[in-house]
Amino acid sequence: MSKIHRKFKYKIDQKGIINRYFHEKENWKSHLENTKKFILKSAKNKNNKIAVILGSGWWLDIPVIELSKIFETVFLIDIFHQKEILYKAKKIPNLKFIETDITGLAETVLETVALSQKRNAKKIRLTDLIPKISNFGIPEIIKPDFIVSVNLLNQLDILITSYLKNQNLYSPKEIKDFQKYIQQNHLNSLKVNKTCLITDYKELNFNKNNVLEYENQLVFVDFPKNKFEDNWEWKFDMNGRYNKNLQTIFKVRAIDF
Repeated sequence: MSKIHRKFKYKIDQKGIINRYFHEKENWKSHLENTKKFILKSAKNKNNKIAVILGSGWWLDIPVIELSKIFETVFLIDIFHQKEILYKAKKIPNLKFIETDITGLAETVLETVALSQKRNAKKIRLTDLIPKISNFGIPEIIKPDFIVSVNLLNQLDILITSYLKNQNLYSPKEIKDFQKYIQQNHLNSLKVNKTCLITDYKELNFNKNNVLEYENQLVFVDFPKNKFEDNWEWKFDMNGRYNKNLQTIFKVRAIDF
């Protein structure tokens, strides 16, 4: 796992998230509150034995204490759990941690790149790497009653595809198609009637005069039909650090399905 952390810079990415939070704390407040409220609303109509949180990170957007009181066991799933989080968890005995690659693809991508770079090697198609379904690294014996995918769907492919771009093995179209496959596989792996999905899906960038300079689509798959939903904006970076001299706002969608 340490090789995966190093190659895809997962630990650096997590540190970047908490550093940005400290710079943008007030701007992030409503987004984090909306996320927590929606998760708790979604949790109300689920059985209360096992909850699984995908992309638990720094707990900024997850009502961990409240969930620990609703469910008998809460599994927190991420590629890496910071020591500060593990320390906080000591006071909550029904929290369980799993460190795993939620995409199920990082190790395979590393192996594929290594094979493709060998002399006279036949390039392996990226779309052949996609598993038909994933259990997110959770042991099969665990049967969750509630699954939360939190601010994760559009993040799953970013570090993997950034690594692939740097290898110069695949065309922009191949990598774009791979992004879509990763996102679709994630949706296919979520359990109907047990899932809360929250994700930013569009990036808006404004200049100092509050004029929209450009926007980026972040999710390339269709959202599943839902029982209820909510939408809001996340003032992600109002200080021009993410995109130089621009204010970046994300459109966020939350659904229970």
